[in-house]
Amino acid sequence: MIQIKNEVTLSDLDQCIGYWTDTEGYIREKWTLKSGKTFIIAQHRRVYWQHLGKRLPAKIEIHHIDGNPSNNRLSNLKPVIRDLHNTYHYG
Repeated sequence: MIQIKNEVTLSDLDQCIGYWTDTEGYIREKWTLKSGKTFIIAQHRRVYWQHLGKRLPAKIEIHHIDGNPSNNRLSNLKPVIRDLHNTYHYG
């Protein structure tokens, strides 16, 4: 598979080597790639990415239905366009 600059595919992921909760309550994961480089991704985006089998476009965000940013169960995640997502949080 040809990769566009800075694009990582599911098949590039090797091993999750750590995770932490950021200041907003989102879980971030650090992965090693098969190339030897490292990659950081928000856990909710990775969960949905693996569900779809492909990465989401940058304009699509993942909304936590229950408002809890660390609840990354697939049943709690909903893909939305950025502008719509902002209305959920900022009216």
